[in-house]
Amino acid sequence: MSASVHVGGSWKNVAGINVYVGGAWKTVTNGWVYVGGAWKKFFPSFAATLSNLTITRTVTGGGAANATITVDADGYVYATTAGGGFTQRFQWLTGGGVAGDYSVGYTTLVSGTTPSSGAALNVFSALSSSRSWANNQAGGGSASKTSVLTMQIRETVSGNVLASATFTLTAAVEP
Repeated sequence: MSASVHVGGSWKNVAGINVYVGGAWKTVTNGWVYVGGAWKKFFPSFAATLSNLTITRTVTGGGAANATITVDADGYVYATTAGGGFTQRFQWLTGGGVAGDYSVGYTTLVSGTTPSSGAALNVFSALSSSRSWANNQAGGGSASKTSVLTMQIRETVSGNVLASATFTLTAAVEP
C-alpha cells in the first residue's frame, strides 16, 4: 500500500511523513492501518533490496579458506574478499527503516552442501542481530566446498517478502 494526499484537484504520492513530538520533528518510518481484522502497512519510507553475490575464497600452499557473507543489523551486506578481508558489498535497508522490523532467511539450499557455520537454514531470523553464513575448507590437498543459497528479507510483522537474491559461497584450497 502507499500513502497519497489530494492536492489542488489531483492525488499526489507522499514522499515522507513527519510528526512533531516533544518539540522536534521526527520522521515516520512506517505507517500502519487496521483493515478487516489485520494490520496493513500503508506507508513505508524505506526500501529493502538484495543483489545476487558470488563469494569465492581460494587459498594455495596448504592454508585454510573461508568464504563468509553477513546480513548486518546496520543495514549492509558484508562478504569475504579474495584476499581474505571483509568488505561492505551493498546496503540492504535504506530510507530510515529499522533492521529489527525485518527478518532474513535462506529459504532454499539450491545446490551444494549446507554451509559450515552460520544462522539456521529454512527459518527466518530477526535482523535485530546480524546474521552470517560461512563455508570453511581445511588445507592439505585440493578441495572445495560450495553452497548456493536463496535468501529473502521480509517484514517480521506481516510476513511480506520485500527482497530476495541468490548467494554462492565457495571456499577452496589448492596445493
